[in-house]
Amino acid sequence: MRSCLSSKPPPASAPSKISRYKESYIVRDAHEISLFTIYFDDQPGVRRLVRKRLSKEEAEALAKRIARWLTDQEEIERAISLGQAELSNPSSYAYHKQNG
Repeated sequence: MRSCLSSKPPPASAPSKISRYKESYIVRDAHEISLFTIYFDDQPGVRRLVRKRLSKEEAEALAKRIARWLTDQEEIERAISLGQAELSNPSSYAYHKQNG
């Protein structure tokens, strides 16, 4: 019998939302699962440097880059899996095109 604790979590799907909170941006997937939290500090100067946080603009740009990268990775993996499925099916057009 398999325990619920040992089961694998569902795979993350393409991020659908970037949420801004008081001092952070959260990148969530399509299932509302938090994937990344990026912290920032609005106050310029010593406080931000001491806390070693990004500016609000830097954090927002990073959240957008992460979301875009995750979406691109999912599309690449989907294309690869579709390509492998087509090649494993001899009746598919892609199989006949490659194998003449």
